[in-house]
Amino acid sequence: MDVFPPPPELCFNSGNMAEVCRYWEQQFQNYFAAIEVNKKAEKTQVIILLHCTGPDAQNIHKKLCVHEYWHRQGLELGEH
Repeated sequence: MDVFPPPPELCFNSGNMAEVCRYWEQQFQNYFAAIEVNKKAEKTQVIILLHCTGPDAQNIHKKLCVHEYWHRQGLELGEH
């Protein structure tokens, strides 16, 4: 099988963040489908998503309230 590269990391210094996020999401959805992530466990799907967003987005994620919810659900980063 050919390797399908992930989308570029999210760039937070690129002007209109709404446009940047919409474009990135489209690229990620294509990547998600191409590598058949939907066949993997939910925890793996989350890890792949966070990996694709890049370190800046991962740092923001760690600061969000959602982090606690994901922790309670067993979706904590670093448990793989």
